[in-house]
Amino acid sequence: MRALARDQRVNDSERSWTPIVGILVLAFAARLTLAWWQPAIVHPDETIQYLEQAYRVVTGRGLVPWEYQVGARSWLLPGLLVPAVAAARWFSTDPVLLRVVVALFGIALSLASIAAAAIIGRRVGGQSAALWSAGIAAFWPELLYFSPHVLADTVAGTLLICGMAVTYRSSPTRLRLVLAGLLLGFTAMIRPQLAPAVAVAALGLAGRPRLDRYIALGASGAAALLAFGLVDWLSWGVPFGSLITYVRVNTAGVADAFGQSGPDFYGITALGAWRWAALPVLVSAAFGIRRAPLIALVALTIVLTFSAVGHKEYRFVYPAMPLLFALCGIGTADVLARIFSRAMPYALTGVWLLAVLSAATTPAMLAYWQRGEGVVAALDYINGDPTACGIALNPATSWAHVGMSRLRDDLVLKDAADPASYDTLLLIDGPRTGIIPASYSRRVCFNGPEHACVLRRPGSCSTGRTLRNTPAPAVATVLARERSWWR
Repeated sequence: MRALARDQRVNDSERSWTPIVGILVLAFAARLTLAWWQPAIVHPDETIQYLEQAYRVVTGRGLVPWEYQVGARSWLLPGLLVPAVAAARWFSTDPVLLRVVVALFGIALSLASIAAAAIIGRRVGGQSAALWSAGIAAFWPELLYFSPHVLADTVAGTLLICGMAVTYRSSPTRLRLVLAGLLLGFTAMIRPQLAPAVAVAALGLAGRPRLDRYIALGASGAAALLAFGLVDWLSWGVPFGSLITYVRVNTAGVADAFGQSGPDFYGITALGAWRWAALPVLVSAAFGIRRAPLIALVALTIVLTFSAVGHKEYRFVYPAMPLLFALCGIGTADVLARIFSRAMPYALTGVWLLAVLSAATTPAMLAYWQRGEGVVAALDYINGDPTACGIALNPATSWAHVGMSRLRDDLVLKDAADPASYDTLLLIDGPRTGIIPASYSRRVCFNGPEHACVLRRPGSCSTGRTLRNTPAPAVATVLARERSWWR
């Protein structure tokens, strides 16, 4: 009888995960389709800070942004991308394949965050909460949009929710606490601004004051910290050198040079992107807070932390989004448990479907979907032209969008001041009409929030000067003032 009961529990557990696996498959298909049919560039960092540096390790060529010139970035995240870049290059040198493989890496991370949302939902509200949490996290527009893009924000967001899912509302065994500590520790190292949220999560997961729990979490978190310090020591010659330099240059004014926004930025941006779809998010989250207060507190800590910083970007609060939508799933399941009606599950499913479709098609969200699309299309066009022998950018500061990693191997970004070294001019956000440089003709223009035009001239290319990327004037001023702090 005991064996039969045990077998029944195993079968029930397998059946309860079957729909979650189905959601993960659909989420993978949706993300891969978007990455293939509508490739975008969420932010230049995904190219120049991470992909380009991993590409540089594998191929020996690539641009070196000022952060890597002064030692203000850790090699930890580019190092994670090196195997993906090497695998793509082993199969083919086609930059499109590289783009897809890196997108698959990001998608795999996002699937882990969906599974973590399901685990948290299941522990709080059973199978219903698991399904709602996974479903909303799988298809909410921002999570679809950001997932194929490898950024510190997306990687840290996945590590954070996975670290919480390991021990949240479960028996905090030593192994689980150690794993949670490692994940939370690396979260704080990859995105140092998440340290307050990580501290809140760690204290909440440890539960009642017991020395052994704090030791397990603290020791494993310290191990992640030491691993980060070792990477910096090996790459920059100073333990935690990138973190020290990063804090120094940003507190000196580099971050503010990229613009500042008020403390209401994230609320206004989210409401602008969601519009009426914000209503089911807020209502369901309100119901979820009662059932999962720690999840809500960690998400709120993230938003408040970044709201206190002058320079703001929507991607910064991405780590709060998987937690928020897990909370929404828990809250939706709680509403269903309170209202006994056969029609209610269908009604709530309809509400969430409409909310997802509506939020995905607002003007603000449509602009996000298309961000960088013109640049990617222009680069694909240039890579497909076998006669192109050199590329220059206008404006020259557009190098952060492009990088060598998005070009085929025989193409190099050239200094625009050396016109004999290139035959292709890529205009990003330049005028579609107007004066065209002598001997050039417009080949094609691609529309989008950042439109791009490809200009060509006849003739060959000299060896010339390779593009040397330089920081913006405001950043260069701060770096010159703080030069003594460089590695």
